[in-house]
Amino acid sequence: MTKEKYRMTRINKTNALHVRTAIVAAIIALTAAAAAPVAAQTTHYARPKADCGGNTPCYAAIQDAINASVNNDTILVLPGMYNEAINYNGKTIELRSTDGPEVTTITAEGLKTRAVDVPAGSGTGTALEGFTITGGVSTAGEIPANTGGGIRVLEATLKVIDCVIENNESTWGGGLAILNEAIVTVESTQLYGNAASSAGGGAIVFSNASAEFTNCLFENNSALFGGGIDVNTTGVVTLDACAFIGNEAESSGGGALVIMNTSAAFTNCLFENNIAELGGGGIHLNQNSIATFDACEFTGNQADSGGGAIFTWITLSEFTNCLFQNNIAESGGGLNLFASGGIFSNTVSVTSSEIVGNSATEEGGGVFIEPGSELNLGTTTVCGNLPANITGVFNDLGDNTIANECPNPADLNDDGVVNVFDLLILLENWGECADPSDCPADLNNDGTVNVFDLLILLENWG
Repeated sequence: MTKEKYRMTRINKTNALHVRTAIVAAIIALTAAAAAPVAAQTTHYARPKADCGGNTPCYAAIQDAINASVNNDTILVLPGMYNEAINYNGKTIELRSTDGPEVTTITAEGLKTRAVDVPAGSGTGTALEGFTITGGVSTAGEIPANTGGGIRVLEATLKVIDCVIENNESTWGGGLAILNEAIVTVESTQLYGNAASSAGGGAIVFSNASAEFTNCLFENNSALFGGGIDVNTTGVVTLDACAFIGNEAESSGGGALVIMNTSAAFTNCLFENNIAELGGGGIHLNQNSIATFDACEFTGNQADSGGGAIFTWITLSEFTNCLFQNNIAESGGGLNLFASGGIFSNTVSVTSSEIVGNSATEEGGGVFIEPGSELNLGTTTVCGNLPANITGVFNDLGDNTIANECPNPADLNDDGVVNVFDLLILLENWGECADPSDCPADLNNDGTVNVFDLLILLENWG
């Protein structure tokens, strides 16, 4: 063997030895890490007077329990009235009441600050469950200081479950403010009687934040814009099975304002008796927003200017399987498509829906379409709107029913009278519908022909 071959052989053996040594060292390190004890998660307790029934560690104030906690800890709060403002301090913790919002309240009454603050650092797993949050005030300074009277989530993650957020006040987001890339889910929660001097009486989703609301109630909230909620974010916002009732905006969007490049999806939502002094009693859609609505109802909403239920401007929106009924406005009692005389445009699609019984004091009882706006209408019933069903030009996608008078659904044989013959048809179809999509005797559309449908028929007798 030459010296050169001998040298290369030695080098290769040495390198192989180094590789084997590194592998063995890595295995030893991983084994040691796996065997090392994991810090135990701690459950802390809070109750007024630090009386936790023997559970420890126990604190008289919720904030004391938060201060003592570390990431992934849980704090269980026993029933009581906690007059304090709490701050998660950037920790990923679960804060839960043991007995629900009816008996467990965090109130910032008299403290002149927001009730709950969740700042940057609180990550996935951070939760707030089972509290009434009230009495918070956040009106001083500029954004983000003057946001979220009840709860503010700033560049953090939070899950809100089974809470009542009521009677809080701020400049932006009276009840709840979700800001600056925050990610928040809200489930089975009521936002009631909150107020914002600017936008989002019940809640605001702002500045790249994302939010998901499920089974939530927005009621009797008020603001200049977006009485119930203001959605103004480049993030994604979804609302499923939520109700907006009796909210009010001094300007636009009594129930909701969706604005500024936002993407929002509403499913199975109810907008009822909301008021806007300008446009969009139910919802105001504006400035490059994209919104979809599936199986939503808009009833009894009112706008002093345009769009009792819906006002749209520079937007792309779709409504499927929706009901617009008994809404009122100056123009476009049901929907108002605004285009500034053609300078700006927006596109609205309405399919498989009903636009019935709406009214306008000037034009477009059902729908008002300003030149430059585009309405695509298909498989939709438009009837009984005053002074006219539709004012303006629209794209007829087919299968629409447009009539001055709406048919009586209780007139099952279409003879113009609800009488014994209709009663016999209803009784013949008694029970669960074989095909709920084709079951005329199911007058309340619950999938079953029963006593509730019988009562509707009797109410329409004659």
